[in-house]
Amino acid sequence: MTTSDDKPIRPIPRWVGWIVYLVMAVSAIVGILAVNGVVQSEHDLAQVARERHATIVQLSKNNDALRTQVQKLGQKPVAPPAAQVIAESGKNGLNGTNGQNGRSVLSVACESDGTWLVAYDDGTTSTAGGSCIGQTGATGATGATGATGASGSNGTNGTDGQPPQSWTFTDEFGITYTCTRTDPFDASAPTYTCARD
Repeated sequence: MTTSDDKPIRPIPRWVGWIVYLVMAVSAIVGILAVNGVVQSEHDLAQVARERHATIVQLSKNNDALRTQVQKLGQKPVAPPAAQVIAESGKNGLNGTNGQNGRSVLSVACESDGTWLVAYDDGTTSTAGGSCIGQTGATGATGATGATGASGSNGTNGTDGQPPQSWTFTDEFGITYTCTRTDPFDASAPTYTCARD
């Protein structure tokens, strides 16, 4: 077969066709998997939503049943009806009030009674928990004997002693005598009388 220019037309090789078919098949498989993934994800989300809805319905029934029991006992239920709770859910709450400014710690001191005294920059103080004074430790071991100190100065002379009141003695013959002061007695010139016992 030839063209008007007398040039032959080459047929398309078979392997090119097979490659085209393979690419198309892979694309189809990928597309099917993607679609299945989206469908499964939507199915899971729907299942979660159904379970959550069933839980809310059950809690609402329980709440209304409890309200009925309380009312039968002549009491006023604390919780509102379930329909009211569901209707009011999702509303934005009121803005809270601004909190007070914090205070800084100026100093921390250990008091004599063992408590921590904390002073703040607003002029106030407080006592922190826990003692700042530790417990007395155990008595240590006895230390080694120190070196001998220097000799002290001589003391002053004492007052003169008094003569003895009496005394007893035994002579060489075994005879015992007792000597006593004479009367009148002069301490500056003492005299004694000795008599045999």
